[in-house]
Amino acid sequence: GSSSVMVMRGFFGFVSCCASDASIQQLLAMESPLASIWGSDNLPIDWSATPTRVGHGTFGAFLQQTVGAGMAALLGVGDGELAAQLMETWPSGVFYLVDPYIHIWKGYDDSNNLSDKDHQLRYEGLRNAFHDQYEKQGRYGRYSWVREFSFSFPAVFKKAQGTGMEMGPLPSVVILDNNPAEQAVKTDLESWWDFMRPQGSIIAGTMYDKKGVREGVHKFAEQKNAQVLLAVDCQPMMWFIVRPR
Repeated sequence: GSSSVMVMRGFFGFVSCCASDASIQQLLAMESPLASIWGSDNLPIDWSATPTRVGHGTFGAFLQQTVGAGMAALLGVGDGELAAQLMETWPSGVFYLVDPYIHIWKGYDDSNNLSDKDHQLRYEGLRNAFHDQYEKQGRYGRYSWVREFSFSFPAVFKKAQGTGMEMGPLPSVVILDNNPAEQAVKTDLESWWDFMRPQGSIIAGTMYDKKGVREGVHKFAEQKNAQVLLAVDCQPMMWFIVRPR
């Protein structure tokens, strides 16, 4: 059957924008050989992204500097650790928190693939924790929950346009932190690439140490003639692609 959508709406108090040309050029100037970062003995031989030091301890701080005020979609909220870090270190960002919080019966063999009951308990706990962290302190409009599959949300978003049920601006940043299987990664990238703001947007993700993520990302980037960068000085380490202008 069809999956349901839950969007908890807030006031979007920021105008979505993109990374500036100057920021991108500054970023590309900081490329360093992988061997100089890890040492030749620890160099993962099949990691082909361009390593980059973005000059920040977190990816959120990097986005605060390069993007500023903007909309983002986090695909896969899970235990909320990355979501909380991003919202704290990117204070000008507003987030769609996208996660169905249901058990995936096939194609996602991971400890985070909880039972339906445990997923619901996790969601309710996070919803209450984020409410206490933000709304109770008067920090409104930082996020909206979207209980939907990551690859289908763009279609749901488009369908809502012109109906009076619009969800908000298009994202200028999309971050994948969900199923690391190659096909799942490729499906998400294909679903979101043309859905983001068209120029200077950033699509990024975690788990570059997993083979499925690397293969999915690089095969997609090759199709788009795009460069994959690896923020090696961030925790967690993030791969990312800046959409050409």
